[in-house]
Amino acid sequence: MICQQAGSGCLLIQQVDHAALSGELAAMIGNDDFAPLSPSASALLAIARHDAGWPLHDLQPTLNPDGEPLHVFETRTDLCVRIWSASTDQVQQLDPYAGLLVSLHGLALSQIAQRHSANPDAPPHNPAERFALIKFQHRQVEIQEALRRMLGLRTDIPLQQGLASPGISAGEDRLRSNYRWLAAMDRLSLQLCFGKPLFSEFKDIQPQTGQSSIELAVKYMSSSAMCVSPWPFASSRLMFQVPARRMNRIRYHDLQDFQSAYAEASVEMLDVSVSRFTNVD
Repeated sequence: MICQQAGSGCLLIQQVDHAALSGELAAMIGNDDFAPLSPSASALLAIARHDAGWPLHDLQPTLNPDGEPLHVFETRTDLCVRIWSASTDQVQQLDPYAGLLVSLHGLALSQIAQRHSANPDAPPHNPAERFALIKFQHRQVEIQEALRRMLGLRTDIPLQQGLASPGISAGEDRLRSNYRWLAAMDRLSLQLCFGKPLFSEFKDIQPQTGQSSIELAVKYMSSSAMCVSPWPFASSRLMFQVPARRMNRIRYHDLQDFQSAYAEASVEMLDVSVSRFTNVD
């Protein structure tokens, strides 16, 4: 769930709708300087469905300790592991290449969760949480190896976070590029849905196969508008709509009260846009 504050209330956006926006953004990649994703159908499916497991929470959303709607960055480790696993399992049944990309995404998120726990200012994982993360990671490595065999990708080379070093082969370079685009469009969509700046750049983006990687800079303009430079999209300005539920207040004392209000809230369309910006500082 994504929670965007709106006055004394908030707008709640389901993760599957945020992911669909990621896919719409990715479908627009491609111009004289940036190649479109390839293989297109599989890569776009992965990006659009990378949060396929999130209905496990978002169909009956919960509250954080402050009584506010629990958002994605506050989710408990045990629930995250279930969601990441479900996302991979669902997508790999539709398309093995897309499933590999989603598994790589979940593996990276689990490693971020581990690093977060190592931060002295963050609450440490208890032994059960640490075990759940390690078990999840081992299973994703096994899934990725099986999918690699199915797709004709190599399993006899060193991998870091499931990816080969640049230059091993064209197929490996495409996989790395598609994974980085998934991460970038995920983060751009998150910023648009949260309505606030979260990331200032997207690293390791390859404009064309075989070229050196670059960074895309992103600048927050308003709660519904972001700018990107250099510009990777086919049109000079992109406009989208995202389904959201408006809640009249942001704090609730009772979970059942919150879930009832959420179920009764009407869905409205949130307008968001991305435009070219040539001087991102």
